[in-house]
Amino acid sequence: MTDLHGITEAGSEVRGLEYAVLGQLEVRVRGTAAALGGRKQRGVLAVLIAAAGRPVSVDALLLATYGEDASPGGKATLHTYISNLRHLLGDVIVRQGDAY
Repeated sequence: MTDLHGITEAGSEVRGLEYAVLGQLEVRVRGTAAALGGRKQRGVLAVLIAAAGRPVSVDALLLATYGEDASPGGKATLHTYISNLRHLLGDVIVRQGDAY
């Protein structure tokens, strides 16, 4: 498990939030496994974790989530995934222009 506190550049206090990426993605909040949602939502979080605090554009997240087959509603669904993850994890996911 790795502490997420060190990867955000937004200066947010995120104590007790850890992740594991070998095998299935797992996040623990204060020692308890977080219910991260479905495959695509988990994939969005995995891309953000892999970026290690660097901004990831919405277009890059759409490509990683849907490939070249993103539907017109894909962007709205992506924003829903981000909102769900923020609800679970707090303020570790921040928007920076057209990126997270």
